[in-house]
Amino acid sequence: MATINILNKVFSKNVLRELIREGESDLLNKAYYQIFNDDAPHLNNHKKIEQLYNVLKKNYRNEYFFKNTMLNKLLLGKHALNTTVAMTELPIKRSKADFILINGKAIVYEIKTKLDALQRLDNQIMDYYTVFDHVEIIVDEAHLNKVKSRYLNTSVGISVLSKKNTISQKQRPSPNRQWLNHIAIYKVLRKEERKSIIKMFYGYSPEFDQFSEYQALLKMFQKIEIEPLYEQFIQLLKQRDTVKAYQNDFKNVPYELRFITYFSQFRKNDYHNLNIALGGGKDVLSISKR
Repeated sequence: MATINILNKVFSKNVLRELIREGESDLLNKAYYQIFNDDAPHLNNHKKIEQLYNVLKKNYRNEYFFKNTMLNKLLLGKHALNTTVAMTELPIKRSKADFILINGKAIVYEIKTKLDALQRLDNQIMDYYTVFDHVEIIVDEAHLNKVKSRYLNTSVGISVLSKKNTISQKQRPSPNRQWLNHIAIYKVLRKEERKSIIKMFYGYSPEFDQFSEYQALLKMFQKIEIEPLYEQFIQLLKQRDTVKAYQNDFKNVPYELRFITYFSQFRKNDYHNLNIALGGGKDVLSISKR
């Protein structure tokens, strides 16, 4: 338990920010010593991270490992940064969407690691369908049979992260818009995005005082037909991308850190400082193959 706890802390935005700001991380060094019983003064930060990630891969395939694998194999492997945007931990009703990919369509991925329970899965899926029309479950092999028995021949997609760390799709998700909900979609949008939708469909964006604006815009929002509303909603979410402008820098981030980096809203200087902290040089930031 102590090992997984400290590994969870290593693969976090806090450690990444510490590396960028200080050039090193006390927590990273502590984790390496705790797991390998070695100060490893000869190893740079990148090598330490690489070896700690291998511990995750072999023994503790936690949620971060799933998410990082998905970002590398789906966003970067199957799709492209130019055409696809990823989101994570998006609150939807009583749930939080683990991972979302948006290109021509949007797919919500619910992750179930080996240690996760399945009790909330039905409710999570129903929550996601109020905002998105494609939902897919990605599971450890330990859950595959249970998930297949529950969702085979439904609109829910099913994929498994195999022991060889490949993602194998067992059932493609099919579009399901019967539960799309105006209020649920409205709550996902930011203030300016809501105003943009209103202007798109009404031709203008009325001004309200700060006390009445939320409810007044919601009433207008609810009168828009759900199908065209959903299409514009997806287009707005695609505009939340913060990586495309720095995609060459991002692609050169080590495999192990790409998920955290993608959602850290880095600028050019951040990538530069990360490169230095990891050890510098093209050999350090070369694109890894996993």
